[in-house]
Amino acid sequence: MADQRHSQKTTTYGSLAYDLDSLANDLDNLARRRQLEDAGVMPQRHNPPQAAPRRRSQPRRQARPQASAVTVACLTVLVGLVMVLMLGYVQLTKTGTEISRLKNQLSDLNSEHVQLVTTYERTFDLTTIKEVAEAAGMAKPNAGQIEYIDLSGDDSAVVYRTEAGSALHELYTTAQASLSGLWEYFR
Repeated sequence: MADQRHSQKTTTYGSLAYDLDSLANDLDNLARRRQLEDAGVMPQRHNPPQAAPRRRSQPRRQARPQASAVTVACLTVLVGLVMVLMLGYVQLTKTGTEISRLKNQLSDLNSEHVQLVTTYERTFDLTTIKEVAEAAGMAKPNAGQIEYIDLSGDDSAVVYRTEAGSALHELYTTAQASLSGLWEYFR
């Protein structure tokens, strides 16, 4: 393929390519001609023709991204954990309220306890007992009303045996009755 060069405006045969130098010269010449033609002319302002309104094409709907099963599972677990956390907070609040109510009740009961103990101890006041006894008609015994009992003899104890028997004998009888009932059931 021989490369043959010709003068301006000629083509090269064989490689089907334009001569770059001649192409550059052609462009320069074309640019100079236009400058000369436009040199004495005032630029005119003209409104560009209005194009007919183009129909807007609707944008393509992008395919919605599909959530993977792992994402859905993680989201479900996350929602479940949030629900459990919220229920925990509700239960914690409820328990706190119950503790506060029980503390108030304990305080009231402690106050009532102190009042009842004071009332109870007042009942054992000897002066009060003496006044109540005298008001009921009681009096201290005289020397003639007091009798002393002498228990200087030996101590003795008598154990009586009942027909029911001892606790061990009752346990044996109950177990024997249960086993015989079980034997009759499975027979």
